[in-house]
Amino acid sequence: MADHPAGWRIKAATDNLVFLVGYGTWSTSVARGFCSEYRELVESFAGRSWAVLGDATDWELKDEDVQDLIRDQNRWIVSHGCRAGCFYTGPGALERLLLYRLAEPDTEDYRFRVYPDRRRSVEALAEAGYPVSDNQLERFFRGEGGRD
Repeated sequence: MADHPAGWRIKAATDNLVFLVGYGTWSTSVARGFCSEYRELVESFAGRSWAVLGDATDWELKDEDVQDLIRDQNRWIVSHGCRAGCFYTGPGALERLLLYRLAEPDTEDYRFRVYPDRRRSVEALAEAGYPVSDNQLERFFRGEGGRD
């Protein structure tokens, strides 16, 4: 595990859109750190509706305690204004199924989707009313801002 760093990068791309990348195999301490930073960021939205675009292509959430923490975090973000979550995982169907299992169920006010590629995730966010620009994507995924 030491050869494969685990962590995240997270950033508010606008006042109602969060970009995040999770990578590596997470321990409970990594998951707790992520949840803490995520909550702090979301609280800055001061009750506004918002959405999240996530890259889970290299994110491994095998540990059941970590899954419980992420499930609780997902419940919390929905209760704090998240209205759309769109993630991409690459071609792995098992990763998509796990993310759906950890997500809050869809409601009239909240939708969660997972796609095999970023383009489809971005399109789904735009359809939900949260457009993403190419410049925003390029800056975040080049590593500007957010966590390295």
